[in-house]
Amino acid sequence: MKKIILENFARYEVMTFAGVIMAVLILGNLLKIYTISSDWFWFIAAIALAVEGAIYLVNQKRFDNKYIIIEKSDVEKDPLLKKRLELHKKV
Repeated sequence: MKKIILENFARYEVMTFAGVIMAVLILGNLLKIYTISSDWFWFIAAIALAVEGAIYLVNQKRFDNKYIIIEKSDVEKDPLLKKRLELHKKV
């Protein structure tokens, strides 16, 4: 359980870090403390978006490996699958 929590934290900390950096840079830019090109904001946003996409892909692959999605039409066509589901419901 601790390992899963640490893995999730490691994945999401990049997103959190990018968000904090963007917020600080935007605030400093708005308060005229410094002047930063908007290209840097878009660069940080792109990195955060890429990390978010990678996290989604990993989670989707884990889901696909763990669960099998069965449609009703498949169950009706395949008697062996129907029998397996009936046995599974009894357990």
